[in-house]
Amino acid sequence: PLMASVWRGNFELFAKLMQDGADLELYDNENRNILQIALLKASHSEKYCKQFLKPFYALYPKQSLVLQLENRLFKIEPHQPEYILFHTMFAVYMDKVHDLLVKKNTFFKTAIFMQIFEHFSDDIWSAQRKKRSYLSALLSKNEVDSSNLYGKKLFQRVAHGEYSFNPKLLIKLGDQWHKIYDAMDVERIHYFEKLPAHSPSDLHEYFDAVYEKRLLPVLNLRRQA
Repeated sequence: PLMASVWRGNFELFAKLMQDGADLELYDNENRNILQIALLKASHSEKYCKQFLKPFYALYPKQSLVLQLENRLFKIEPHQPEYILFHTMFAVYMDKVHDLLVKKNTFFKTAIFMQIFEHFSDDIWSAQRKKRSYLSALLSKNEVDSSNLYGKKLFQRVAHGEYSFNPKLLIKLGDQWHKIYDAMDVERIHYFEKLPAHSPSDLHEYFDAVYEKRLLPVLNLRRQA
């Protein structure tokens, strides 16, 4: 019921379930928790942002995000911008990566996050943080090769201005640690869902090109871990 209330944007039910002590350690079949489900829904709907995400986030008992990198645990606190950025990217990754790679041959860019955060209330993501310059700097600060002492090394820069998750990151689901790409199970990307019409001979050639140029970079990131 708790996950359903978040998915449907039913705040009254969500608040009632929270008051009754609902279990927050829940994950959907994409390994998203309830915060990430809310962020995914918000990425598609201005109405959801205003009517559900804002009161949900105020009530949601935010905890430190604990990640593991090269056998070292580190925390990201809710007030830090990396907190929402990480949860958002995890939430929308499998939802958007097919369209990005197959149709646009690209990864996550600043513009994608600008679009997602556009209708977030200021208590979740402030107007200052919505600026292109701020988001670009935040992504750059937290990339693997950044020399910034405060960077978290969350992201791998795949091309200029294009980012994916650092393949060496581990995320905890329940009591178990998982490599970030295993948690998202990127090999489930469906490359034939929205393909244009092709003859059988062209289709095989098209798949080879798609696999080599678009799917392999994601799988290679996964294998780097």
